[in-house]
Amino acid sequence: MDFDPNKHSAISPPSLSNSSEWLVNFKQLPEVSEGNLEKILPIITETLSKNLQISRVSVWELSKNKNCLVCLDAYHLTEKKHTQGEILRQELFPRYFNAIIGNNIIKADDVTRHPFTREFIDNYFKMHDIKSMLDVPFYDDGILKGVICYEHLHAVRIWSNEEVMYTNCMGMIISLVYEKIRLKLCYREIQDLYTDAQIQNKKLQEQKSKIENQTVILQEQQAEIISQNEELRQQQEEMEAQSNLLADQNFELQKAQNIINAQNEQLLNHNIVLENKIFLRTKELAETNEELITHNHQLEQFAYITAHNLRSPVARILGLVGLLNYEHLDNENIQVIQHIINCTTELDRVIKDLNQILEVKKGQQKPLESIKLSEIWYNLCEEFRTELKQVIVECDFTEANKITIIKPYLESILHNLLSNAIKYQDKTRNLSIILTTKINQDKIELIFKDNGIGINLEKYKHKVFGLYQRFHAHVEGKGMGLYLVKTQIESMGGKINIESEEGKGTTFVLSFPNFQ
Repeated sequence: MDFDPNKHSAISPPSLSNSSEWLVNFKQLPEVSEGNLEKILPIITETLSKNLQISRVSVWELSKNKNCLVCLDAYHLTEKKHTQGEILRQELFPRYFNAIIGNNIIKADDVTRHPFTREFIDNYFKMHDIKSMLDVPFYDDGILKGVICYEHLHAVRIWSNEEVMYTNCMGMIISLVYEKIRLKLCYREIQDLYTDAQIQNKKLQEQKSKIENQTVILQEQQAEIISQNEELRQQQEEMEAQSNLLADQNFELQKAQNIINAQNEQLLNHNIVLENKIFLRTKELAETNEELITHNHQLEQFAYITAHNLRSPVARILGLVGLLNYEHLDNENIQVIQHIINCTTELDRVIKDLNQILEVKKGQQKPLESIKLSEIWYNLCEEFRTELKQVIVECDFTEANKITIIKPYLESILHNLLSNAIKYQDKTRNLSIILTTKINQDKIELIFKDNGIGINLEKYKHKVFGLYQRFHAHVEGKGMGLYLVKTQIESMGGKINIESEEGKGTTFVLSFPNFQ
């Protein structure tokens, strides 16, 4: 049933005409610039409560596994105090959590009538006499981080779009604080890497200095040997002058001379070998220096991408578009807005893929965990439920259902393979997708097979897993999916092979170490 404000005693919010200027000044607070979450949250909750005359304003952070919300700070207007630590669990309020995780703004003028807030009536709202609630999500790097919650007591309050927009801006400020915290961590990591590079360069310089000192010593030894050879030559001339008198001794002396000549040749060869070693070592040092320069350049590029925080503006666009009132728009404008949403969503996906590639390339290895393949596959099929309505999907995890792996990487890998199968299906027949597992010695194999349009491997096999490689011009794409798949698999010590034939379909065989 819809909420009728004429049947209730509604409270109108105060004017927010000066909110833009105030938000700009708020963003410039030192607590925001320093990324001090502990200090800025009490300022935000108390300011929102007093400015908007709301009974209680609180900021909640979503746990990593998305099964609970923890109150970071709550301000009570009547009691003029702050509290922290309250916890809401997903198992008690599943519909509310599904709405929040789905990035919905919950605008409940009457909490007893809104579908996402009715769960709170018996064990929360009645206890505190809460009549109205407004929950607006905020994000960190484009990922849902938590909600700003308004709770109004004793009387129903009608929330305006202006209040929602105002709260969304405050969410952006909280996101900015999280961003400052992440940038500080990235800056520390870059400083550590730069310090390590300097230490390594110093060690190389010390090694180079040692080699140069050894070269000087060898040169001195060579000069001494040459001097000794000269003395021996003079002695030989003297012995030849006395050869008529010392014929018998001359034979022995000749043998000694031959030995000395052999030693001289060995010394000469030894000097040549040493010179070659010095040359090769010097070349290796030059190549190592060049690699250090390249590595430093890559670190600078990574820092540049991180500093500009590509995903936050995309998430803000999606959030702002979601606040539009479609009732006053014609069909043409609705289609344009939908196209904007689709394009922004596609850009968000590209940025996520790039961030994952950078994460894997940087070597930030996530922890391994034991998971059930059936659960991962079921959740993925639910995500693509609309696209899979006319698709035959089969799976068999009888031989191997559990695997020890990096869960986010496997989810990303299967997501890309399933998305490609749907995207490149053959329009002349129903799409069929089969996922099976197999234990092969000390490996677990995942076999992903479809009957799509296939790939000409004779022509493109060496390019299949390359970056920005596309093989079908009639379907939109960025050519990043299979590159990301291969990168993630190899980072976990696995391998991927492909079998494909145009007009018949494609089979991917993913091989991972079996830790069971």
